[in-house]
Amino acid sequence: MLILGVGPAAAVERTSATAGRTITFSALTVATSLSGLFLFDSPMYRAIAATGVSVVLIALDAGLTLAPGSGTEPVTVVARSDTATLTAYARQVAAVPGVARVGTPQQRRPGVASLDVVPTGANQGPTAQRVVTELRTTSAGVPTYVTGDAAFLVDFKDEIAARMPWALGFIAPETFVLLFLMTGSVLVPVKALVMNVLSLGASFGALVLVFQDGHLSGLLGFDSPGALETWVPVIVFVFAFGMSMDYEVFPLARVKELYDAGLPNARAVVLGLQRSGRIITSAALLVVIVFAGFGAGKMLGIKQMGLALAMAVLVDATLVRCLLVPATMTLLGDRNWWAPGPLRRLHDQIGLREQPAGAADVAE
Repeated sequence: MLILGVGPAAAVERTSATAGRTITFSALTVATSLSGLFLFDSPMYRAIAATGVSVVLIALDAGLTLAPGSGTEPVTVVARSDTATLTAYARQVAAVPGVARVGTPQQRRPGVASLDVVPTGANQGPTAQRVVTELRTTSAGVPTYVTGDAAFLVDFKDEIAARMPWALGFIAPETFVLLFLMTGSVLVPVKALVMNVLSLGASFGALVLVFQDGHLSGLLGFDSPGALETWVPVIVFVFAFGMSMDYEVFPLARVKELYDAGLPNARAVVLGLQRSGRIITSAALLVVIVFAGFGAGKMLGIKQMGLALAMAVLVDATLVRCLLVPATMTLLGDRNWWAPGPLRRLHDQIGLREQPAGAADVAE
């Protein structure tokens, strides 16, 4: 609505006149279908019909009435004081840029009062977030606490920014160690981490292109909010990274097994990919189908997660595992399996090894 360059009242009127008709016909269609259950004598069917129809009609009524004149959710300031102290503070808050309206201080209980501050723009938009930051730095002379939807988003983003380096610092070394124990190489784990970054980059790029920029929004059945759900990138990172490593282990295990059995590096890569390629492709196809089902959902966050993970798996199992990984392993040759002397001796003692391949397994 803001993109059209009209005010809130005009935007609400235009939306109700267009999308309102759509949701009306959609709701009536669902209600009509559910009403067919009233024709059965079973009380169970009739109860389901009554519940379903009532829920649909109530949701329709709310969508046509309550959702349109509702305004921006306020940012609430809770203070250890009385209303007299907050009244003076309210005049100071009214001058903060981005504040549309300041409510009347309310005494919640002895020694605790609250003040509602309504920002301009969306509930969790950039302006509302800036207002939260300003309120937390504006002194009221007494201890204050800022809460509400915008405050929750600000705190959530701060938590992600603060803890993400710790998560990366845990996942990357652990992955490196496990791949080293399996392969005895320091180059292969580094290469795997770099390849995973490529898959994640493609996944996040698809998220931005579709959900933030709005491309394919009509095909996927949603209106672009112009931003991503805050929790989605973290979930996508963890799941996509884990699945990428899973697809990395399958070909690496076969290639390492054949190389240890005496095959040249190039031949080991070819045979290893041939023997694991079908498994990787089949598994990836199943996972993509599952996550594509998430993308068909109605909740925007679930839709974003499903599309991102489907893209990550698709890119990883095709472009990365079938092209980039064998190409780099072929170019590196025997250097794939290099490790410094101390680490080589450590791997000889505690490394993870599979049963050596027999002569028939390595035959050309």
